[in-house]
Amino acid sequence: YFTGPTSNITMSYIFLIAAVHILHVVAGIISLLVVLYQQMKGKYHPDDMLGIDLGATFWHFLDLLWVYLVLFFYFF
Repeated sequence: YFTGPTSNITMSYIFLIAAVHILHVVAGIISLLVVLYQQMKGKYHPDDMLGIDLGATFWHFLDLLWVYLVLFFYFF
């Protein structure tokens, strides 16, 4: 168990979900900072937007993942 010998599985699962959420937020912030840095360097132009597209895809994936998880926990 994640919360000690006197804990239960429910609290351990809540801590696991919170840790995964924090990991995703940190990864998302890093991706935003990389895109912002590259933009400030002038890397992106109308013919080469791959970094921005990848950052947007990452954030949309995370959005869908967390909406699914919230609905899953709400209904089950």
